[in-house]
Amino acid sequence: DIPDGPPEVVLDGFDEGGIRHNIANGLRWGPDGWLYGRHGILVTSMIGPPGTPPAQRTPINCGIWRYNPTRKIFEVVCHGTTNPWGYDWNPQGELFFINTVIGHMFHAVQGAHLQRMYGEDFNPHLYELIGATSDHFHWDTAELWHDIRKLGVTPTTDQAGGGHAHSGLMIYQGNNWPEQYRGTMFTVNFHGKRLNNDHIERKGAAYVGHHAPDFLKTKDPWFRGLDLITGPDGGVFIADWSDIGECHENDGVHRSSGRIFKITYGDPQPLGIPDVSKLSTAELVAAQTHPEEWFVRQARHALQQRSAAGDSMSDVHTSLRKLFEESTNPLHQLRALWSLGVTGGTDADWLISQLQHSDEYVRVWAVRLLGNEFTITPQTTAAFELVAANETSGLVLLHLASALQRLPLADRWTIAQSLATHAEFADDAALPLMVWYGIEPAIQESPDRAVALAGATKFPRLAKFIARRLTSNLQLVPAPVDQLVQLLGQTTEPERQLSLLQGISDGLKGWRKAPQPASWAATAESLAKIDSDEIKQYVRELSVVFGDGR
Repeated sequence: DIPDGPPEVVLDGFDEGGIRHNIANGLRWGPDGWLYGRHGILVTSMIGPPGTPPAQRTPINCGIWRYNPTRKIFEVVCHGTTNPWGYDWNPQGELFFINTVIGHMFHAVQGAHLQRMYGEDFNPHLYELIGATSDHFHWDTAELWHDIRKLGVTPTTDQAGGGHAHSGLMIYQGNNWPEQYRGTMFTVNFHGKRLNNDHIERKGAAYVGHHAPDFLKTKDPWFRGLDLITGPDGGVFIADWSDIGECHENDGVHRSSGRIFKITYGDPQPLGIPDVSKLSTAELVAAQTHPEEWFVRQARHALQQRSAAGDSMSDVHTSLRKLFEESTNPLHQLRALWSLGVTGGTDADWLISQLQHSDEYVRVWAVRLLGNEFTITPQTTAAFELVAANETSGLVLLHLASALQRLPLADRWTIAQSLATHAEFADDAALPLMVWYGIEPAIQESPDRAVALAGATKFPRLAKFIARRLTSNLQLVPAPVDQLVQLLGQTTEPERQLSLLQGISDGLKGWRKAPQPASWAATAESLAKIDSDEIKQYVRELSVVFGDGR
């Protein structure tokens, strides 16, 4: 392989001295045609095109970012975790990445704010972060994460999976390995010198990862696996740094001892691999139904490159639309949709029509492409409002909640209110928080609508966070807090009353004495009659803060 031409700097501001790892070696093309990258927790970088003023740069520390090479747009996909060391997309185009110490597998939804190892999110008003997708740890959490440096891999950590540090992530989508591994996640466990295997399945509005038996384990003390990918024949390549050190050293390392392993099953036959760049456009379109994911991705990227170079895509779009409309295979439909997307073959009206498609994953991607690739028009907003009210798929609703952050502040409320009435997702790990992340920036502009949402939502956390956010501004804007207090007295739902009281109490943490809302005395008297010790305790505490002080 050779460079296409002289190097061109399109982004700068990466603090490579502080990060020390995972910038250049983390680049990968997504199914949407964006170039994805990752950033570690050690420092904050300020990213932008060369010459961008500091005030216009985008901050990122731990998280996933992406760059659109034709539109020249950089954006953060999600904030949080520790050091993302690898990622991959599942067959439906959902992005998962691997992490260290606090939890190993995360679902990267646009606009998500995820659990962090340390430090604070850039937004101080989030109140709660989304946790790991995995429901288990690969190490004995009774130990400190750094104990492994002096204790080694203890028997309990060995049984759990080998250790807290992971590098590389692959969702296997080849055809060489046995069927039981298709669609499952593999990662290198650094200290455990093995490949962990997790099964990913749908749960609520998103996913959960369950631990499966470790796939392989080596006794080689020099094994330092860094990444793994599926090849064109379905075999898997593993990059091994091959050294005796741990993670964070630059002295005494061996820079010429690396190895690449390949793992295949059975007796694979030699595969004649064509030069994808020399295939005709018709052959590239046909490759979207190829059984090996490697060919699918390479062909899609080749189509994207030809489109970016100015080649006519008229016949390509006709063929891809035909594949999308006539195929009975949902996976082929998605691949056609993605290829249309990366070659400019979609438009807002057509995508809006796909919001009613029978396959939920097509509906997910209609939401995503409308939110990410096009200016959101009143027509799009109206279509989103209908989806929010009528959709039953939690994953579609999750990505619609993500799209809230793309909308003008005033246009978020109707969609958020409909999303927040899906009581079946009240305790979901992600959906209520994504709705909150979408409306939080709009609260100070529309406090009346925020109070109305607090009175209507079926998500207790959302009511609590709204109350907390409004109360935090009590000194400057007291009227919305009095509206909350009136709502407390009017609602007959103890759970809502408790959520609102908790939010007001949280908003007053650190206050010794606060201005009493005009409606507090009457509301407190009414709440004192409720048969709930917890509610009565909050009323007593708040009466002190709103009275003589504590």
